[in-house]
Amino acid sequence: MYYIELKNTELLLKQHLAHFEYISFNCNNDNPFIVFLNTNRNNILIGSPTKHLEIINDLYQCILTETQTVPLSEYCDFNTMKIIQIMRNNETKNIIDIQFELVWPMPLKILRNKILKKLNKRTDKSDILDIFSSLASPLQELINYKNSPLDTIDDIVNYKRQTKTFWKQEFLTLHASQIDPSFHKNLVNMYLACEKEFNYSLFSSKENKRWSAYQLCKAVAPRICPYCNRNHTPVISNAERDFCRPELDHFIPKSIYPMFAVSFYNLIPSCHSCNHSKQALDVIKKDCFDKFSFKLCHPHVKKDDVTSHSIFTLENTQDVVEQLINYNSSPNITVGLEPNLETKILNSLEAFHLSFNFSNKQQGFYHHHDKEISDSLRLIYHYPKTALNKLNILLYQNSTSENIVSLQNLLIEQIMSTDCKNESLGKLKNDCLKEAVKYW
Repeated sequence: MYYIELKNTELLLKQHLAHFEYISFNCNNDNPFIVFLNTNRNNILIGSPTKHLEIINDLYQCILTETQTVPLSEYCDFNTMKIIQIMRNNETKNIIDIQFELVWPMPLKILRNKILKKLNKRTDKSDILDIFSSLASPLQELINYKNSPLDTIDDIVNYKRQTKTFWKQEFLTLHASQIDPSFHKNLVNMYLACEKEFNYSLFSSKENKRWSAYQLCKAVAPRICPYCNRNHTPVISNAERDFCRPELDHFIPKSIYPMFAVSFYNLIPSCHSCNHSKQALDVIKKDCFDKFSFKLCHPHVKKDDVTSHSIFTLENTQDVVEQLINYNSSPNITVGLEPNLETKILNSLEAFHLSFNFSNKQQGFYHHHDKEISDSLRLIYHYPKTALNKLNILLYQNSTSENIVSLQNLLIEQIMSTDCKNESLGKLKNDCLKEAVKYW
């Protein structure tokens, strides 16, 4: 959400790329996905976030080229094919399959009718279920349920309800192994190669003294977490030992796209709360123009920086200001969000549990900082009146209530952070103080 200002960027990128010079893939390999990795190696390691989106787009184009045997593809083109999960052996943890989601631009009921029309023959529902059975496990459950005896009215009602829900869907899930054995083998081998070569565990090891997660954080980490603007993200080390550093969030999750596990612009220094709130959230989406984009604000994309946006507000500003008049009162502060915020900003606030709507009420970390806002407002409103009067007379030659308010507004401007993304809660305080000054 908050743009990370980099220094000596070109030098850092060269250093990062040089560290991974050992990574190479067999150019003579007949696996098209290995060839894809080799072709995009440098851009994967040091390419910009925009370049990462292009690589993901090219990956799916490669997948689509290799999936001409997908069931139903001869009848109807699906709108989107998306990797949603890497399947592993429970005991060995080795990759055994890749799960996809196929999205059609229509409900499955319409797709079914379209297929029937193209087949140019009459078929009952059970035959259609057989056509789909290799694609969707939920549908397979329906088939199994239908083959069991429907002894009671409840059984019949339940079956119809499940069937109706299924046909309203616009997506199906399937595994690479269901598409084609060769495709399955090639894709799994690509993922295994990614985990071996783009090895984050090796990069993050303290034993790595040349260029590692510690060196990256020393060069890149901002003072405050670029996701939440709440917690500090320091690197504590000396010439002899590395003590602690910020956690590195994989903006594009390595659990789905392991080729970005050690990519320079995909490693975001962040606090523990944000890294674990986001977890392995898939941040990739396909927009209405059939292009891949990010669901969340990227700290290495300048246009995603929210510093200049007005995000927070006080839902009861006038009441708060009136309560401040009484020294002994405790203002009941409720932090809210400005209306009509961009979807990407709202997604980011929710992903990091900063502010989200739950049961018609805003929840999240930002709604537990009322004391910090109250203290800032008190500092301004209860600034010694004698000092303000002296300044008033010194500047305006006479003391009036209007001049006092002007001085308080001037004081607000001085208290507001000029670099809010590098001050803990700087953005929250600035937005709320701007709101409060309207009711002074």
